[in-house]
Amino acid sequence: MRYFKKTPFISYEIEIKISLVVLIAFLLSLNLISAYSLKKVRQAQREGFSTKIDLSAELIENQIRLDNYKLPGSSLLNDIRVLSGADMIEIADSAGNRLIAVGVALNRENERMSTPFIRDISVRNRQGLLVYRIRLAGINREEAGLRRLAFLDLIFRSLGLIAGLVAAFLFFRSVMNPYRKIKQQASNLDISLKNYDERDGVEYAVKLFQAVIQELKEKEAILQAMYDNSEKRADSLARYNEYILGSISSGVIICDNQGIITKLNRSATIITGFSESAAHGKHLNEVFGKKHKISQVLRDAIAGKTYSRQEFEINRGDGTTLWIGLTSSQITDDKDNLIGAAVLLTDLTRIKKLQEIAEYREKMAALGEMSAGLAHELRNSVAAIMGFGKLLKKMSLPDARAVDIVDTVIAESMATEEMLSRFLNFAKPLNLTMSRFDIEEVIEECLKISDDQRANKAIEFQINKEGEIPILYGDPVLIKTALSNLIINACQAITGSGRVDISIEASRRDNSIQISISDNGIGIPSEIIPKIFDPFFTTKETGTGLGLALVKKIITAHNGTIEAFSGQGRGTTFIITLPVESRVRVDGKTDLEQLPIEESAHDH
Repeated sequence: MRYFKKTPFISYEIEIKISLVVLIAFLLSLNLISAYSLKKVRQAQREGFSTKIDLSAELIENQIRLDNYKLPGSSLLNDIRVLSGADMIEIADSAGNRLIAVGVALNRENERMSTPFIRDISVRNRQGLLVYRIRLAGINREEAGLRRLAFLDLIFRSLGLIAGLVAAFLFFRSVMNPYRKIKQQASNLDISLKNYDERDGVEYAVKLFQAVIQELKEKEAILQAMYDNSEKRADSLARYNEYILGSISSGVIICDNQGIITKLNRSATIITGFSESAAHGKHLNEVFGKKHKISQVLRDAIAGKTYSRQEFEINRGDGTTLWIGLTSSQITDDKDNLIGAAVLLTDLTRIKKLQEIAEYREKMAALGEMSAGLAHELRNSVAAIMGFGKLLKKMSLPDARAVDIVDTVIAESMATEEMLSRFLNFAKPLNLTMSRFDIEEVIEECLKISDDQRANKAIEFQINKEGEIPILYGDPVLIKTALSNLIINACQAITGSGRVDISIEASRRDNSIQISISDNGIGIPSEIIPKIFDPFFTTKETGTGLGLALVKKIITAHNGTIEAFSGQGRGTTFIITLPVESRVRVDGKTDLEQLPIEESAHDH
């Protein structure tokens, strides 16, 4: 413990007593100043009242002289009386006879209120003869009120002085009692202050108190250093948490118990399409919208209802939709008080696409297995019909009409055989021959294949490439078949002249490429777009409905997706998404001759 040296100073008790005496002297001087000020106010008021009476008398005198010594009217006198504050104005002749009087005569009650003020003035003519006697009399009521106020002020000042003395005494006792207790407790402590041996008086307790304060300051410095270290660790931990939230692939959105967004990590901005700067510090309804799924889930979490592994389709900030997996929870403090809510988001788009691909494959497998047997049976029947038809043709027929009928039967049987062959080829599982290939070269080959379709049409092709396009891994022959179908489809949809735009774009986010084929042709009615990839769906008399079904089958076999966007008279756009590194493992080759590419994609 650090100790203080003894320094000469006046006793604390004497200091307090002197301070109280000075305070009382100050209050006393305030009382004297107040009394003196009030006295000066009364004096000034009396002088002012006297001046108004004198001025009013002179005004009446001057008015009489201006009117050739005629008596003024009572209304004028009454106005002067009101302005001057006089109670009565009286005018008498030289013999003392009252000629005119306004106001109220003074009585004893008025005189008890205050000493009456009377002003007499004589009016003489030019020869010096007395004409009128003017008297103004009044009670200075304001001065009387000030006198009463002075009396009350004296009483209250005296009471205030007495109260101040009592308060000073009580204050002295209340201030000194703690010191006396400190002194008593300090004398019981076995602590000696260096260079200060006297333990009597408050000074010793004060010195001891100062020594304790000094030690507390030293302890405070140690605690401050410990606090700074803990704060640094807390900042380091907070940054570590920020690094974790910024690095995880799942989106995290946190709001307080009022719905104000406090955190939106990088993955959440990618998934939702809303930036953290635009969302931080704002209400979730303002950012996402009141009816948005994320807003509803966060509000439910604040209200006590949480979700685990729920799947929703949400609207992103750019207007697109996205499937997400969502888990919500409440955030509470160490006393289980609700301080906010959080949601964990997972992008399920790829999983949903894989599920869609798997369902499509199962559907195609079931369809192929069921229809293959039926097609074989039909082929047997068609073969029999064709055999009997050819046999009839070799026999002698009665007339030419019968020959035509037999030829028609044989032609239709052959057409049915061709359709059944195509269907059986479609129903077979695709055997992919995987290799690395350049998609731009494949598209150039597809354009050459489509030359016949645009021979008699003024069709312009435009190829757009964004960024560096990576080398794909897949079956280039089947990919060429699918793209050729779509390009031929676009050419057939254009009547006369038109344009076909083909764009290629690489996506680093999901390691894929996107191929878009657009035309400005007749378009597809929006109500049948969901059906155009179904097998056998067609609106053309000569179509089989297998063209787009085959395209989707090829794209699905490469773990890709295909989507169509169109409207009647607005052209059509097909968007294909293919992974750069396909995980399909197959053996064998695909027979290109068995894959139909002449089928129009507008064959609906």
